[in-house]
Amino acid sequence: MAQTPTIRLAFFAYGYNLAEVTRAIEVARALRERGVEIRFYTHGGTHESRIPEAGFPLTTLQPLITPGKNAYLMDLDQGRRIGQPFTIAEWMAQAESELAALREFQPAAVYAGMNLPCAISARSAGLPLIYLLPTPGTPPYFQHGLASFPDEYENALTRLLPQGWKDRALNWVMPRLRVGTGRFNRVSHRFGAPPARTLWDMINGDLNLLTDLPELTGLPAESLPDN
Repeated sequence: MAQTPTIRLAFFAYGYNLAEVTRAIEVARALRERGVEIRFYTHGGTHESRIPEAGFPLTTLQPLITPGKNAYLMDLDQGRRIGQPFTIAEWMAQAESELAALREFQPAAVYAGMNLPCAISARSAGLPLIYLLPTPGTPPYFQHGLASFPDEYENALTRLLPQGWKDRALNWVMPRLRVGTGRFNRVSHRFGAPPARTLWDMINGDLNLLTDLPELTGLPAESLPDN
């Protein structure tokens, strides 16, 4: 009887985020129990050592995300700074190293966590892309008007506006944000990957795993799309 080939999955994790790394490890453990071969990749990070400690092979790819770059990315993520996450050269170098790793490992799919260059490398390689997302970061959450204007964005002007106006504006804007897509699309074009019309297109996978139960956020589970 012919033996069933082992399924391989490439796991990319953002090594500076403890929640990201530990969630990826738990997903990988569940898959390993089902006979899936897992190999992890990062671009560095203070928590990447937890991956081999959990018994998974790890390859650290160049270029590294430095502590300074991580601080910059966190400022962007939390609204303390406005700008682009990576230069074109950084997007290019990360995508090239990831593509080389994918060609060597030959996985059936790519788990990306929040490793953004995978939106280029995995799609350039024609591989299904899996993301791990919080429910409040998905379009259905905003389409149902569930987001509230963040306190940290309040200023003398916004405090004069009714809360309902601010909430409606936030829920309309968030699924349509295009911040950071310009450089990303220029690099995607070079690698033959599809462009991103919005920021959501960059983090929308063929399969999206949610970190929380939609109902606990007020979002009906039946409102989620098929992926």
